Amino acid sequence: MVRFRDATCAGGVQEIDLSNWLVRRDIGLAVAEYLSTKGLLARSTRQGIAKLLNPFLAFLLEGSSVETLADIDADAIARFEAWLNTGESDGTPWSGLTKTQRYRAVADLFDHLRSSPRGAPIRDRDFGFRRNPWPLNHRQVRPREAVSHLDLSLIRRACIDDIAETVARMEIADRAELMSPDRLPSPGARSVTPYRDPVVRLAALVQRYDSRIPARDLLAASDYGLARSMVSPYGSYAEVASALHLSPRAIVPFALLLAIDGAFNPEGLLTLEWHDVERSHPLFGEARWRVGARKARAKRKHYRSFAAGLSAPEAPVNLLRTLERLTRFTRRHVDERHRDRVFVFWTPRAETYGGFDAGEGAAGDGFWHRGLATFIADYGLPAFTMSMMRKTASDLVDIASGGDIKANQVLLGHATVSTTHRSYETSTMRERGREALATAMAWRERFVATGGRADTRNGFLDAGRGSAATPGFSCFEPLFSPLPGQRDGQACTAYGQCPACPLACVDVGDPKVFLRLSQLAAQMEVARSRVHPVRWMDVWLPQAEALRSVWLPRFPAATVHKASSVTLPPLPDLE
Repeated sequence: MVRFRDATCAGGVQEIDLSNWLVRRDIGLAVAEYLSTKGLLARSTRQGIAKLLNPFLAFLLEGSSVETLADIDADAIARFEAWLNTGESDGTPWSGLTKTQRYRAVADLFDHLRSSPRGAPIRDRDFGFRRNPWPLNHRQVRPREAVSHLDLSLIRRACIDDIAETVARMEIADRAELMSPDRLPSPGARSVTPYRDPVVRLAALVQRYDSRIPARDLLAASDYGLARSMVSPYGSYAEVASALHLSPRAIVPFALLLAIDGAFNPEGLLTLEWHDVERSHPLFGEARWRVGARKARAKRKHYRSFAAGLSAPEAPVNLLRTLERLTRFTRRHVDERHRDRVFVFWTPRAETYGGFDAGEGAAGDGFWHRGLATFIADYGLPAFTMSMMRKTASDLVDIASGGDIKANQVLLGHATVSTTHRSYETSTMRERGREALATAMAWRERFVATGGRADTRNGFLDAGRGSAATPGFSCFEPLFSPLPGQRDGQACTAYGQCPACPLACVDVGDPKVFLRLSQLAAQMEVARSRVHPVRWMDVWLPQAEALRSVWLPRFPAATVHKASSVTLPPLPDLE
């Protein structure tokens, strides 16, 4: 057993059981010593290292002659590498990434033993560890997937509705807290009649028992009338408790909304403490709150700030205010370890008070899993996990920022862009990135083909505004032009021929657009005397007539007036 001091674990200690290594005691002691040096890592990381080393033990037990450290040599490591290629006992192969992680975990173990007294028998040996026995395994990594936008809207709506029901149900506790003690029956009263009023029932629990839900037998012995009112047909323990304390199920929508808006790590959010909530921003003061959820592996906090003046109940600051109010009774009874937690609850099954916690992270807590599963079932939602909310927030920022990975890095609180790219790039992000690159290449090809006349570098890289071949115009299908000489799938290069094109459109409220169209009309008059008369009649006359009769008259007087104060560079000549 290897023990680590860890305030986030029950009893302040994390225990990693290595009893399975007793069958290879000498090697097991080396593993225990190696793990004991990982005290600065997150508890989930320490547990993960122990799991990654277990396949090495399985290899040693499958007919291997290795009994002690001294028996391990380069041949044993080569056989272990070959053994990893065999996969599961049923023949299912392991991915290259899985094999690499397990192989490198053993390599790191032996690197440590080279400088350890326990590794003296093998210190000078060359084990022949290879840097990457399974190259290109990174390409096998499945990108993290997000919740669809439709599902996200359903989840968000369900959360808002559920919170409204919870707040309405618990408002009765406010009245009970303010009730005069003189209106309560005496503690020894055996009659259930006075307690049939739910406000009286709650007031008795709040004022006599400090809002604690006493054990059934103890309550019946000291306050029979009150105890009788909390069982059928008058009521139930769960019903009374739900008016005083949040359950894990009731906390789920609060946590999900904060996860969506804050993009926090699940464990950091579920173990968030009130001292991590700053009610005054370092730059914006009381106009914004700043929340710092801990990132265990990064050993730092992930900060996000939220506007404090919003009126919507689902706004993050208002959610925190509501949680603080609804958990005021519960907080009195949780143990010291969870006293400062934002999310504290009463559990109907165990009838105890606490917060989310588990050996490998709060998001793996059984209370959270059951609460989330019940919430999903109650509203008929598609299955999802809390970590998917973080991926979904990342996907939304990717759309809003046009694929700016730096914006996503800031949102997710990553130290490096490579972490964002490696772990949080969804398949839809990759597809959007490929489309943006292809579009940019198409615009670039058109820029070159037209000698710089069709310039969309300051426009948007999509069909629509700024995508037409002529400045000032937009196009519904720039890659499928109906004009002669154009090829499907290539950006239209018909500079100056947008006025008579059926796919053209303009923003009549933009003074810059009016100025561009006016410049184009002037260029057409210049072209009348420069180009061959046949070309003028065939190509440019229809464009000039369309400008005069269709496009320029559509601009309102206000736009025309604003255009008089706008200055733009001249348009290229028409040919």
